[in-house]
Amino acid sequence: MNQEKVWDKIAPLWDKYKVKIEVDFKKNLVKEFISNEKGNSLDLGCGSGRNFCKVKGNFYGVDFSQKMLDLAEKNIKKNNLSIKLIKANLWETDFENDFFDKIIFMASLHCIHDSKKRKKSLKESYRILKSGGKMLITVWNKGNKRWKNKDKLVFSGWNLSDEKLKREYYLYDEKELISELEKVGFKIFKKYSNEDSRNIVVVVTKTL
Repeated sequence: MNQEKVWDKIAPLWDKYKVKIEVDFKKNLVKEFISNEKGNSLDLGCGSGRNFCKVKGNFYGVDFSQKMLDLAEKNIKKNNLSIKLIKANLWETDFENDFFDKIIFMASLHCIHDSKKRKKSLKESYRILKSGGKMLITVWNKGNKRWKNKDKLVFSGWNLSDEKLKREYYLYDEKELISELEKVGFKIFKKYSNEDSRNIVVVVTKTL
């Protein structure tokens, strides 16, 4: 099944149960990274908005699932936030060059099973980030014991009352992700994870 349709179908349960990003070693990482930003900030692959928080500047959320964005809008109103939502693929947004001061790219890149589109998504994030801006990115870690004996492309089931759906994930190892980020032009600013962490968590910066 088309992955956009899969995520549309699981959106209500995702919003109910997936309320926090799973960065087990630093609970407030996202908030600390983005909350004091006075410029433009982006949640790339925002889902129903579990990473949304108050910022001092402008906050945008992008996702390809309209059902997720509908729930994100409800969460924005519920929490009295001011966030502009846009439906788009992660590899082809319509933002201007050098528009964002901060980007969070949390647990979204690994949802793209096509290698060319993953690389294009990284190029797109580089294009829309300002020189000197930073991006916080996380993906599932192939080196974690949960995935060590699995293929790089895995399918994770989600059971609905009348249907079993499969989400597609690509498993990065740390060296691979860092290599792809650096090929795009990013510089590694800080790395929070290690080779067997549940998630690979990296902050990168754009320098020209």
